[in-house]
This record gives sequence, structure tokens and C-alpha cells, in this order.
Amino acid sequence: MKSTAINLVLISLCFLVPSPTFGQIFYGNTEGLIEKTLRSGGYDGHLTKQLRTLGDEAAVSIARVVSDASLTRPEVDMILTLLQDSFSDVSQIQLASNRQPRVAFLLLRYLEYSVQDSALRIRISEARKALTKVSSQPAAK
Repeated sequence: MKSTAINLVLISLCFLVPSPTFGQIFYGNTEGLIEKTLRSGGYDGHLTKQLRTLGDEAAVSIARVVSDASLTRPEVDMILTLLQDSFSDVSQIQLASNRQPRVAFLLLRYLEYSVQDSALRIRISEARKALTKVSSQPAAK
């Protein structure tokens, strides 16, 4: 009898507590969003908006997610897209210390050593060139 009452209270709470839309999984942090993106191959506007404010912090999150993973070609491709999006508008990056792509360069080096695909190596080189332009921009005040 007591367990039935507790179950009813718990079920009632489920309807009262706000939750994500049915079928969606809530990832409350950048690492969760990045992990979901790499697993699914899907990319949404929410992540794009979040990355644009993070800069190098996004690279830190990506590094944490892929630290021990054996990466597939689509995953490496997605990582490059995520890095480029995280520095697409440096003026939107909230913390000044994240406006320089220090960890992003380390991540690119890691990717370069971990892939054999020549097309991916070219994309990595292009990403490095784009980030070099970002790092040579004067710091915003």
C-alpha cells in the first residue's frame, strides 16, 4: 500500500516537472551536445549558437569527448566543422581567453597524426590555416 502511494507521487511529479519534448534527450552541457552530434552525425542550430560563444572552450570539450576514441572519417569531418564553427565569429566568443585557438591547434595536430586519409589531412590543413587567421587577428576589447 505504501509503495503504491509512493509510485503515484513519483508519477505525478513526472507530469509536474518540466521536461524536454517527448523523444528528445536533454544534453545540458557542451560535451553532451558534442558527444550526441558525433554519435548521430546530426548537427542542429542549438549547438551552432552555443559553439559561436565558446571558441577554444569548444575545442576543450571536443578533446574530452574524443580523448580515447578511435575516430571514424565522418567523426573527424564533424570535429573539423565544430572547430570551424566555434571560431566563425570571434566577436561573439564570451571569454577573451577563449578567442585564441590554442587547444584547437593541439586538437588539429592530434587529428593529423591519427588519420591516414589524404582528403581529411587536406581538410585539417585548411582548418589550421583558417584558425591561424583567427589567431593573428588583434584581440577585441
